[in-house]
Amino acid sequence: MSRNWSSAEIVRRGATRGGERPALSAGGVTWSWSELYDSSKRAANGLASLGVSAGDRVAILDRNGPAHVQLILGAGLIRAVPVPVNWRLSPSEVSRILKDAQARALIIGPDFIEDMRSELGLLGLDGRVFAARDGAPGTRNWVRWLAEQSDMDPGAEPSLHDAQLQLYTSGTTGRPKGVVLSNANIFASSQQLIAVNEIDGSSVALVAGQLFHLASANLQATLSAGGHIVLPASTDPLDILDTIETYQITHASFVPAMLKMLMDTPGVETRDFSTLRYVIYGGSPISERLMMRCVKVMGVRITQGFGMTETAGAVTLLSHEDHLASSRHPHRLRSCGKALPGVELRVVDPVTGEDQPTGGTGEILVRSAQNTIGYWRQPEATAETIDDEGWLHTGDAGSLDDDGYLYLHDRLKDMIVSGAENVYPAEIENLISSHPAVFDVAVIGVPHPKWGETVKAVVVVAPDETLGEAELIDYCRSRVAHYKCPTSVEFVDELPRNAAGKLLKRQLREPYWANLDRRVN
Repeated sequence: MSRNWSSAEIVRRGATRGGERPALSAGGVTWSWSELYDSSKRAANGLASLGVSAGDRVAILDRNGPAHVQLILGAGLIRAVPVPVNWRLSPSEVSRILKDAQARALIIGPDFIEDMRSELGLLGLDGRVFAARDGAPGTRNWVRWLAEQSDMDPGAEPSLHDAQLQLYTSGTTGRPKGVVLSNANIFASSQQLIAVNEIDGSSVALVAGQLFHLASANLQATLSAGGHIVLPASTDPLDILDTIETYQITHASFVPAMLKMLMDTPGVETRDFSTLRYVIYGGSPISERLMMRCVKVMGVRITQGFGMTETAGAVTLLSHEDHLASSRHPHRLRSCGKALPGVELRVVDPVTGEDQPTGGTGEILVRSAQNTIGYWRQPEATAETIDDEGWLHTGDAGSLDDDGYLYLHDRLKDMIVSGAENVYPAEIENLISSHPAVFDVAVIGVPHPKWGETVKAVVVVAPDETLGEAELIDYCRSRVAHYKCPTSVEFVDELPRNAAGKLLKRQLREPYWANLDRRVN
């Protein structure tokens, strides 16, 4: 491992070794490595002029675009920490994250400025809010501002132990949790991606995943190898197919739902996939039929991994060979594959901590160089997640078979994954309970053909009150991000509880998941 591997080293080395080769394409514009290094240095110096220094957090709230990459690389040049924020959250939720991160500056997309204006006035960021593209009242234009900054390299030398990226997950208590990933974490994850997907300087990677998620860490694998990152204009299937052809994409990452949409696009069989080498998917299992269609139409190698924000990316691999062997081992398509080199997996009894026998279900524990260094300013939550021996307690229930393949079964913490978004039932239950007509409520995840699972509320209406499904859904949608809101509501006379009054959510979920092999995305 390089002593100084970091996002700063990535852009410095890229500019030195291949200055005029393409490094980043977005919005129809391509930056060479020299140009990306230049804009990164200007971002670093500009942030420093605002008083941003090592360890300070700088946030970005915008759809995928060049400003994300400039911020990640520029912040690294002064050892600051970028914080990409989920633009699908409500303004109050975004504000809570910005306050928790103690953000010293904010880059914001023009689409979100009006909704955030009242919140911005409370954050004390006067003069440090930048419009990522077109300017707006009360903000500076990021592109024009960069052009005014010095193009000298600040010269900082980040260490492997420095925080490099902070990504937020929703907390079960309602408090956002900032997962801090170090240079060492992202280096370890990048090396895994490079090895298993054969990424090198000729690679052209399509990054369709949202950069407020792990895509911000994963794109660094291609950049680290000296390759070319492409951010598509949208996730519309036609735009994706056009981008693959135009930029001669070699590597692409999708969720199975997107792969299905691509394969269902009229004329997909006549599109040019000749440069595409690998398709990496995650988030949910893939059907054998869809997998074989992708292989036939695209002519690619397909891999899948299991990981979480706290592991900086995938820690298991279901290889292309495993996919092709599905006729002999059909059950393996429901697995997440085997542990990657250097990754240790355990399945333990969540109460006793004892290892479960082969095939036994328990909590999945992970130990690797990819494990987060902790949650930002939450030592107790960190200690609850990572034990003294370095094992990260995922909160997911699963099992290992005789050959070491990992299978996910259920979620110990009841988290719902809808598409690529995490939803914590406790947060939505607290919201629904605030409605005057609600007496009792339970929120569960139920299967969904496109998103894997979706949110369902099971509600007991208060005596002498009336409440309709549409009214309750609208109530939620006016207060939190839409992906967190119920898509259906069931009204019942009472919720199932045990003698101690504990809600029996498994009993509520069982009718919806009873005939499915895998109960978690």
